[in-house]
Amino acid sequence: MTPDCAGAPPQAVVKPERRISLAWILPLLVLVLSGWLGFRALALRGIDVAVLFLQGHGLKPGDEVRYHGTAIGEVRAVELDRGAHTIRVALRLEPGAERFARAGARFWIVRPQVSLAGVRGLETLLGSRHVAALPGTGASQRSFVGLEEPLIVDDARPGDLEILLEAAERGNLGPGTPVTFREIQVGTVLSAGLSADARQVEARVHIQAEYAPLVREKSRFWNAGGVGASWGSRLLWMEVGGSLARALLGGSVAFATPENGGAVVATGHRFELVREPEEEWQEWQPAIALGSALLPGGCEAPRPVRARLTWKEGLLNRQKGRSGWLLQTREGLLGPADLLGPPAEAKAGSAALEAGGAVVPLDAPLAPRGTGLSLLDARVPGPVWERPAGAPCAQPVECLAFGDQPAAPLPLAAQRLEPIEGGFQVHASFTVDARWHGASVLSRETGELLGMLLVEEDGAKVAFARAGEAPPPK
Repeated sequence: MTPDCAGAPPQAVVKPERRISLAWILPLLVLVLSGWLGFRALALRGIDVAVLFLQGHGLKPGDEVRYHGTAIGEVRAVELDRGAHTIRVALRLEPGAERFARAGARFWIVRPQVSLAGVRGLETLLGSRHVAALPGTGASQRSFVGLEEPLIVDDARPGDLEILLEAAERGNLGPGTPVTFREIQVGTVLSAGLSADARQVEARVHIQAEYAPLVREKSRFWNAGGVGASWGSRLLWMEVGGSLARALLGGSVAFATPENGGAVVATGHRFELVREPEEEWQEWQPAIALGSALLPGGCEAPRPVRARLTWKEGLLNRQKGRSGWLLQTREGLLGPADLLGPPAEAKAGSAALEAGGAVVPLDAPLAPRGTGLSLLDARVPGPVWERPAGAPCAQPVECLAFGDQPAAPLPLAAQRLEPIEGGFQVHASFTVDARWHGASVLSRETGELLGMLLVEEDGAKVAFARAGEAPPPK
């Protein structure tokens, strides 16, 4: 109320109450909902990138984009780029494939290719072409220049070795030529060409990390294959070097290392490639622990022994059995409990254990060691793991599982492991074959033995060899 100057009674001033009209709320909600739906539609739509190629090689819309055999997108369009000098291929990647839309990503068209180095892209001979991709690590990018030839090695890993071979002539050297040790492929020739002064041929060679310790300062390389021809009195004789299969595919490069081969070489080391080996080279038999290049400081990799437990059960005396790996330690044989002792349903006295080429008596003392592990007081022919087991980890770490010595170890990524009591559970999305049962599991960070890999019907897990000392999982 306001007073009047002439003494008149005060009068009330009525002010209207401000309210938000429902007529404005509804359009606002519709706008917010439309924006959210639009953003979600764009996110689900995927990522559009463009790749330029010199040739299309029969690629067409609808063909897949793959990473290690798994589809991560599709080809949306194939058309001539401006000036008609290149082919522009429009790709739509899945929403989770952001790494393939970053600087450093590489794309190439997979197609049938037959050469002296072998046959590649055979699956596309009857089926459709597809675009292979490798992820990048740089900033976001939407336009790329594709590779005209597929990568010879598309899974390079830390610890891989690259060396140079020097030869008087090219011979059978070429991209894709296999490099072998005792006729087992351990590497690949990446490229071959003239040296800077044109006086010799240089070949760049990739050696897989698990085989890098084989290449020493005194290693010797030679040409181990190829097909030659010479005229005889009546017939054309074919001179085949190395194994027939490799020779027909263009040969290979072989190498050998003596017992005192010297130190392991580093990337960039040069070797001479000769035409034929000396007789003594193929008689060298060095004892070199493989897999150590994947561990810190060149730690020695374990060498488990293969074991098989058999027993009889039931009225019909049915023969049963299971196989796995045991690690011989200073205290005895360490391994899965179901491999070091017969099951409850086994008939008394019917169980037998064979390991390392010997029959192991099961009446020796058996002690539990970790969740699902046991230690049998017995010895078999073979190497002994001298180092004690490391302390259990509260959180998953990068691991390697070692089983069959000639085969590469099984990598167990930390993101696929979940803490459980007494070890780590392997995520169900990562299938582990039963042949890895009992494999020794080492930490890639410390090189210490964490425990054993147990492959069971409901999945796989890593059982700590020193269970009971780890902090409870969070």
